[in-house]
Amino acid sequence: LDGQDPDFIQNYVNSLPAEVFQSTGPGTRTAVLARLEAIEGRIAAGQMANALQQLSNLRMRIDGCGASPDTNDWVLECTAQIQLREYLDLLAANLMAP
Repeated sequence: LDGQDPDFIQNYVNSLPAEVFQSTGPGTRTAVLARLEAIEGRIAAGQMANALQQLSNLRMRIDGCGASPDTNDWVLECTAQIQLREYLDLLAANLMAP
């Protein structure tokens, strides 16, 4: 991995138990993975600004966990949410690096 590939984030999302997601069915996990796949496509096409915007949009769904998750959060368990945010931020930083 070159640090600009969302595979490490997708692997983490797939490793999380179903109950950490807003929906315990495949819906929310699938939505996160679909967003990451779309971001990967933008990266492969060299559309870094668009990939960064999509990362920012995804991060807004994983930005809660003060006393409790925000009402729009897709990941409800705080430890998993914090780790996922760190991975998204790492990917964004790698995409902005020269």
